[in-house]
Amino acid sequence: MDDQLDGLADLLATFASAGLPEPPVPEPLADGVRKLGRWHWATAEDGPPPEDQYMFGAPLFERFLAPEMSSYLGVSHSGHGINSYAITYCLAHKGIMLLTQIGWGGVYMDNEAQATVLARVFTEVRALLDIEERPGRRLMVLHSDLRGDACGWIEIGQAHPPVAPISGALGTTPVPEVDDAFAEARRLLS
Repeated sequence: MDDQLDGLADLLATFASAGLPEPPVPEPLADGVRKLGRWHWATAEDGPPPEDQYMFGAPLFERFLAPEMSSYLGVSHSGHGINSYAITYCLAHKGIMLLTQIGWGGVYMDNEAQATVLARVFTEVRALLDIEERPGRRLMVLHSDLRGDACGWIEIGQAHPPVAPISGALGTTPVPEVDDAFAEARRLLS
């Protein structure tokens, strides 16, 4: 088996052995999944490190907001302290940019309950994978147990406000904060 397939197989095996649901991997990206480190998989060697994914850091947004953004999948588990850990799922595909983050792996977390939440989130993600591309626009969906939700259209090639470092809330994002990012995405697509 080549390294690319090993990456996807490792991702799926790691999640299964931890009792986590299988993350959505769009078919066109499946062959490109690589293991970049412990609990870190991506389709690009130069993808944002787990720390930037976990913090929803500026480098992650810069990659997603670039006019030449190509399809990308990043999945990681990272955090800090004894309880601030999460599974972070990043996807840029077709006309959508998704960042999801579900707490899991902290000392005081109910990991079984959090795996159920993650399964529900991955179901929501799968429902959005086949949206049609819209010229000049991408839908950005941000959902985080730790930071909140935001969702909205991004105009490609236009200036966006700088993304502020996030500390406990989404802070400055290029899309509005909402109560439920997935419900807002469904509304915007209807």
